[in-house]
Amino acid sequence: MLKVLLIVEGNEEEAFFEVVKDHGLDKERISLEIVNAQGSGNIAALFQDYLSDSGYDAVYCVYDVDNKPFEKKSSYREVREGLKKVLALEARIDSISICTNPNALLLFLVGADSLEKISRDISGVKARDTAVVHRYWDEIGRSEEKKYKAAKWQLQTMKTSYEWKYDYDDMLKNAEGLSMDYVHESPASNVLPLLRSLKDGNLAFFKRARNVKEGK
Repeated sequence: MLKVLLIVEGNEEEAFFEVVKDHGLDKERISLEIVNAQGSGNIAALFQDYLSDSGYDAVYCVYDVDNKPFEKKSSYREVREGLKKVLALEARIDSISICTNPNALLLFLVGADSLEKISRDISGVKARDTAVVHRYWDEIGRSEEKKYKAAKWQLQTMKTSYEWKYDYDDMLKNAEGLSMDYVHESPASNVLPLLRSLKDGNLAFFKRARNVKEGK
């Protein structure tokens, strides 16, 4: 049993990967745990702590780009700089980084519709994205008070929709259209290879992260 740990930036990422645990995990070959860092500023320190934890074979950091890959004070740069102090080399950071541009809401949306239909509407700013969220989850955004804020009840609504409304395999198929170049393009994400490997039990995918953990 391969034990994988995801250190995620916040509540959206945690909610999405809970969907993955429920609907997209080969539970006979892979164990998946999620730790919510409660903010980008905590990711690197948590990664350093878990790097020496023998209870996990591979540790990943999951964080957003927010359309700001080159701004020095952006949360994305904060995570990268923190990880650089731990891992030193950009190639090693890339090996354990799962990033989405603009943010994890994109991953929920590609489960609801084709990339073509959602890409022109997602901005990466939660309040602005209320309209596109409301289109697929009617309970969210019905009034000013219900604007999308990634509130717990809103994320729960989105999660449970995979039990009766949306199909996990459709999400994987739609995600195939995402560019992997999350630094230069938006929408983009390098999450699909991870999702495929978790579902298919492809242990070879995790070799690079395992090497990082083992100091290779």
